[in-house]
Amino acid sequence: METNTLKKISRLMILFVLGALALACSAEDGTDGTIGPQGTAGVNGIDGNANVRTFVFNDVEFSSENIVLDMTGVLTTEVIKRDVILVYLRVGNASLASRGRVFNLPSRVLGSFTDGIPTQFINFWLNDSEMSIPESIIVNTRSIEDTTLFPNERTPVDWIKVVIIQSTITENLSGKSMSSTNKVMTELKSVGVDVNDYYSVCEYFGVCED
Repeated sequence: METNTLKKISRLMILFVLGALALACSAEDGTDGTIGPQGTAGVNGIDGNANVRTFVFNDVEFSSENIVLDMTGVLTTEVIKRDVILVYLRVGNASLASRGRVFNLPSRVLGSFTDGIPTQFINFWLNDSEMSIPESIIVNTRSIEDTTLFPNERTPVDWIKVVIIQSTITENLSGKSMSSTNKVMTELKSVGVDVNDYYSVCEYFGVCED
């Protein structure tokens, strides 16, 4: 009987001591560690206030396979090497299959037998000049079989809009050179802007006027 009582007392004393030690340890915080060095600042991303220029061509049509957009004085060497040039085409009402749709060029534009306008591939390129600096943008249409289209078969055009997004040449974190064009495209993608979607670009940069 006495032995059991002594054992119980010993256990209670041990629990009491352990409890006292726990309280003593938690009553006072330890000394704060040394503050580490500040991390490297992140790279600034492109925003909706970037320097964006738009050029709208309303009265244009494929009277031939090419539409020539006059960009004299705009397409400088710096713009060509540094900036992003996007070209959008809105299909006219004569095309039942694609009327009102806006395509980012180059693009495959759907046609139909009903309106007599076949599906075609519309592309663009910078037209070389005698001074080696392009003064215009050529918008070209061809059938998807790469054959010549008759005048009444060519895609009707409501308007063509050229969007130029200014950028600067920079370096990525690995120290390797990254072209400014790729940088802008990467940053736009990171914020959810799809350059193939005209209205996504317009909403982000605030350049929608149609």
